[in-house]
Amino acid sequence: MKKFLKLVIFVVAIIALLYACSKRWIENKFISTVKDDYFSEVNSSVTIEKMLDTMCTSSEWSLEPSEVNQYVVYNGTCNGEPLRLSFLVYNFGGEMRWKVSSMTYGGKSLPDPDDNAGFALYEEYLRHK
Repeated sequence: MKKFLKLVIFVVAIIALLYACSKRWIENKFISTVKDDYFSEVNSSVTIEKMLDTMCTSSEWSLEPSEVNQYVVYNGTCNGEPLRLSFLVYNFGGEMRWKVSSMTYGGKSLPDPDDNAGFALYEEYLRHK
């Protein structure tokens, strides 16, 4: 009976370890999908991560899952003002895609962030470069 109990504990521990590792791998995959990509509106070879790291301090990337979608969230401080970007990550034809779902800078929300965020951030990036 003791051997069986040890075996059950061992199997549960292995399953928990695999779950924890795969969960972190999935989170990193979603975050990397955004960080390592480019804004399509900006004709430059600067990644989103490099752009935000250049102009912001105390930056943090996280994954906020919901029941339907996955959101990659960036929080940082730019020019002393808080910057928060939320990216909707989705699957389109087997390929991971994203779009900006919200952008708040200094307490103000950017209207239609999917169309305007790339330009606004790139202009700010050029000022800090």
